[in-house]
Amino acid sequence: MVWATKPDGYQTLYNQRWYDFIDLTYEETEDKGWSLVLHPDDYDCDWEIWQHSLDSVNPYEIA
Repeated sequence: MVWATKPDGYQTLYNQRWYDFIDLTYEETEDKGWSLVLHPDDYDCDWEIWQHSLDSVNPYEIA
């Protein structure tokens, strides 16, 4: 899966594999809607990692 964002974190691109995997539309994942696919147990931690990535320009990696 591939996706890209602006420096502020706003998503600008998702590839088709992303949509095939998550089974949501562009409109549903626009802005912060992509976080709908995060597991509830991981949500807070993943958002913290995402924010750190935006602040530090480090890659966003979660498992």
